[in-house]
Amino acid sequence: MSFFPAIDSNVYGNSGNFKEIFISTPDGIKLQSFYFKNTNSDRILIYFHGNAGNMSYRFPEFNMFAKMNINLFCISYRGFGKSTGRPSEKGVYTDGFAAYDYVLDTLTFNKDSILVLGRSIGTAVAINTAVNRNIKKLILVTPFTTGKEYASAHGLGFWTFLVGNPFDNSSKCSRINSNVLILHGTNDEVIPFAMGQNIFNKLNCMKSFITIDGGHHNDLEYVDSTSYWGSISNFVNRK
Repeated sequence: MSFFPAIDSNVYGNSGNFKEIFISTPDGIKLQSFYFKNTNSDRILIYFHGNAGNMSYRFPEFNMFAKMNINLFCISYRGFGKSTGRPSEKGVYTDGFAAYDYVLDTLTFNKDSILVLGRSIGTAVAINTAVNRNIKKLILVTPFTTGKEYASAHGLGFWTFLVGNPFDNSSKCSRINSNVLILHGTNDEVIPFAMGQNIFNKLNCMKSFITIDGGHHNDLEYVDSTSYWGSISNFVNRK
């Protein structure tokens, strides 16, 4: 799987109370981050974005999370937005740990109050973070099984022999102890709906699956906003 980063456009829209922060990774990368503070909540959601673009594209989505009575922390992976470095599988996993550790150690949120959401390629970062840190709740939007199976699904079967098996989400599923919510569209043209189902079936933890009928890869919240945002809000706020 390739990365498609974009520089930051500095167009954040009407997004309320947020602060741009730069955090450091153990290997010396500076990550652009956004912290949306909610003084009425002691919980926080860490958001790991999809592949293309940068964080400024996602502020309409962040505005919806701001209505859920929860703090929100988002990072741009290395090479994305204003973050330094170049993206790689190992690198974005390191970025995920850096985000979690910053929320835990610097923002001083209790580990039981930290939730994680990953979308598209961000599901790999979210899953890897969940199996290496103590995550109570995990949200996966359009998750994929493995980079190899993704390549095969897009007619790139020959190349799967050359790249090994990167982004192996499937093998990590049995190690997830979080309460997991998965959302996937039946018409996803990027990550097949069956991959989301396969991830769900491999989980041995508390889990739920929301099907967005007719949903493609990037329009789930528009095709059925009630199911999409309603299920996320209920999951986030459920004790």
